[in-house]
Amino acid sequence: MKKGILCLLLLFSMNSLFSQSIPLEIINVDRTSVDETLYPGAQKLSGNVHFKQGDAHLYCDSGFYYSAQNRLLALGKVRLIQGDFKGTCNELDYSGNSRTAILNGGVQLSEGNQRLRTRKVEYRTDTRVGSYSLKGQIDAPGLRASSDSGYFYRDQSLVILVGNARVEEQDLKIQSDSIGYQNKKEEVLFYKNTRFVNGNQKGWCNGGFYSKLNQTGRIIDQVKIIDSAGNILKCDTFQWDNLRQTQEVLGKFTFQDSSKSQFIRAAYLKRWNRLDSFLVTQNVLLSLIDNQDTTYLLTDTLLSNKNDFWGFPVNHFKNDSLIGKCGRLKYHKMDSSIFLDENPMIWNGDLQISAKNMVQKKINLEQFLSCNDSSFIIQWVDCCHLNQIKSDSMILRSYDNQRSLNALGNVKTIYYDVSDKRIERETEVTSSSLVLKWEGSKIKKISYQKNSNIRIQRPEKAGKNLDGTNPQREQYYKELNHWSKINCTY
Repeated sequence: MKKGILCLLLLFSMNSLFSQSIPLEIINVDRTSVDETLYPGAQKLSGNVHFKQGDAHLYCDSGFYYSAQNRLLALGKVRLIQGDFKGTCNELDYSGNSRTAILNGGVQLSEGNQRLRTRKVEYRTDTRVGSYSLKGQIDAPGLRASSDSGYFYRDQSLVILVGNARVEEQDLKIQSDSIGYQNKKEEVLFYKNTRFVNGNQKGWCNGGFYSKLNQTGRIIDQVKIIDSAGNILKCDTFQWDNLRQTQEVLGKFTFQDSSKSQFIRAAYLKRWNRLDSFLVTQNVLLSLIDNQDTTYLLTDTLLSNKNDFWGFPVNHFKNDSLIGKCGRLKYHKMDSSIFLDENPMIWNGDLQISAKNMVQKKINLEQFLSCNDSSFIIQWVDCCHLNQIKSDSMILRSYDNQRSLNALGNVKTIYYDVSDKRIERETEVTSSSLVLKWEGSKIKKISYQKNSNIRIQRPEKAGKNLDGTNPQREQYYKELNHWSKINCTY
């Protein structure tokens, strides 16, 4: 019991000791006077006034010292110095009990290479924390900041700017509800309703940070960025590295170019500014619009430079005349050509087309599809019967309601129904080349060259397939269903 009482007494004594104020220490005063009528409870000071409390030093030309209140009112060329910290003003009211200094009129604070100018500051010499409420401006090498009010924490080298907060450096401008600036790390942190300009980009967000030292930054929450060309990016998180000249988008985003001819939706993007290239991954949806057609591409990973797009490892695509899929795709921006590789499959109306690789090109309103190596075309006549063409290579041309086909090398065909009366049902043909024309869905003209061999089967015989293949119409409907599930408005 006695031990507990002694501990309580010791704790009370320690609290009493720390709660006691440190008296202001007079270092120098040239002249003093007392006039209780004019200055009740005060000594009037003049000439080289110097007071001290702890490591804080107060200098002025004249002032009033209230010893009972442990208070100094300093006037004329006032200086407050605490280590590397220096404050100047026209008037200073200092309480030794709370160790609080109120600086008024032409206030300028400096520490290291940082300067703060404002009209009024409240500063505590014990916690080394201060605030201002009448607009302030901070200047540091290469950077300027301003706000309606603010707080500074010397030990953390941190300044919080509140209300119309602005930060400007050579290539970066930020305007926000509140901004934090860490001098030692040369970092800017911003919160809510932020507008910014970064090089040739401007935008809006609700938070982020920028490191001047590392020339990196990140912005988050409802980000919208517009570059000098008018391209628009909307995302959750955007970050950049000016030293490496890279940019990254993390989380779901949409990108719309200024001409509205290019749209991208995905969940990750990285851009290399120096190479004018980027990588996009995670459920990438790309739309490309030119004066002839609109192409949509859904892929896992998309690479791009100023000339081409590459999609892999699985691509689903469609445009005004066809839909298809492949393992690897290249889209050439200059002429809108599409290069398909790794098991490509295309559906063009009632045609199903496959080959080892394909190229689709457009010239004005005419489309060309070149198929190379093991080319195969199926035309669905009805639910059970097919027209089939197989060759080494093919070129399919489409214009308006007409289509034509040139097949070269080891041509094999099976026809079920052709408008030309010379071709009966289940007619098998082999030759070295073939020219074929459609009008709508009907074959109107067939021309064979070099050693053609024609064998006519019985009209009532059920349809058959070349080389025992068994094409499934369901693949086409699966692809249509695949696109119908994409929730995007173009």
